[in-house]
Parts: sequence; structure tokens; C-alpha cells
Amino acid sequence: MEKTDMRPLYPYPAWAPPGLELEACVETLEEALAAEAAGATRLELCSRLDLGGLTPAFSLLKDVLAAVRIPVKAMLRARGGGFCYSISEKQALLPALQQMLDAGVHEVVTGALQPDGNPDLEFMSALTSQAPGIPFTFHKAIDEASEPVAAARQLSQVEGIRYILTSGAQPRALEGAATIQKMQAAAGQGIIVIAAGKVTRENLAGWHRRIGAREYHGRRLLGRLIKG
Repeated sequence: MEKTDMRPLYPYPAWAPPGLELEACVETLEEALAAEAAGATRLELCSRLDLGGLTPAFSLLKDVLAAVRIPVKAMLRARGGGFCYSISEKQALLPALQQMLDAGVHEVVTGALQPDGNPDLEFMSALTSQAPGIPFTFHKAIDEASEPVAAARQLSQVEGIRYILTSGAQPRALEGAATIQKMQAAAGQGIIVIAAGKVTRENLAGWHRRIGAREYHGRRLLGRLIKG
């Protein structure tokens, strides 16, 4: 049965600047539940974060969707390495996307580049057209684009892309702050740029004063989820 009540069970964290979206990156059901309890407003579910995040097992996706009451994004990415995909790799991602949709995923995270370093707008359009009404996030592939700010502007042409996840082409979002701001301006009002890149519970307030994003993403954005 599809859940219609997505109101969070837990309060927004008192330590966080008010009014932000706090997106926790998780790999397990245990982490998903811990992130929700810590005040995450949305989850990104992945596998193999050591490879930058790959498609999670669909059984895990179903379990997480059934267990939490905040929106869940799922990563759509079949392999590590670069973001320029062959025809066969693209074809394989389409049924994987359909499995996510059948599981009831709320949002999808993916990204693809052309050999020249520009976003693969044709493939992104093929994905979003398969999932009308589902918000898509173009992930940190944009940080490997030849011109990230121009790429953000190009992505605004693709219906269905609602977010761009970026560190501003720097290892840490703090150093990429100026580029993140330029990307948001280039993308326009139809896309929200989510700041990522070593953003943690401990540094969020200070970094937010420099970055000024509306949404933040991180593995430890809500602190260390699993103690030990």
C-alpha cells in the first residue's frame, strides 16, 4: 500500500539552521532509521559509497520505503568510474529505473556526461520521460563536467530534473561555495542546487553562512549515524 502521510515522526534538529532540507546519504536500513530519528528531512539510498554510490538492492529499497516516513531518493548508477555510458549501459539502466518506480521510490538520483564533458541531455530526458512526476537529481557527475556552471544551465532544459547535487567542483562544499552559488543562478528557479562535499553536523551552521544553499547533503550531515 502506498503511504500518503509523509510527515516526519521526529522534529527538525535544534542545532541546524532553520528551514533547510537535510538530506542524509545512507546505505542500510539501520542507517536510514537512524538518520530519520536524527532529524533528516530526506534520504538518499545508495550502495557502494566507496565507489561514489551505486544502485541499491531493490529489496533494501522496499524495506526502507516501508520503514520511514520521509521522502527517499534512490541512486541509479550501475558502476563506478566515470559518467560517460555506452549504449548498452544506458539500456540496462532503463529497466533498473522501472524497478525503482515499481517499488514506489519517491525520487531518483542519477547523472550522465557526454565524451566532451557536457551533460548527456538526451539520455537524461529518456530517463525522466520514463518517470513522469518523479523528481530527478543530477548527481555529482556535474563536478566532472567540462564547465559545471554551464552544465547547470543546460540541465534546466530537461523536464523532470528538480535538483543538482554538487560540491562546486571542489573536494569540500566550502571551497566550492562561489561555484555553487553561480550554479544556482545559472539553473534558475526551477532547479534547487543541493550543496554536498564533507558537510557535517559540526560544520553545517558555519558553512551555511558561506554557501547559502537551501538544501544540504552528506554522509555525516546528521552526525555519525551508527555508533561503533
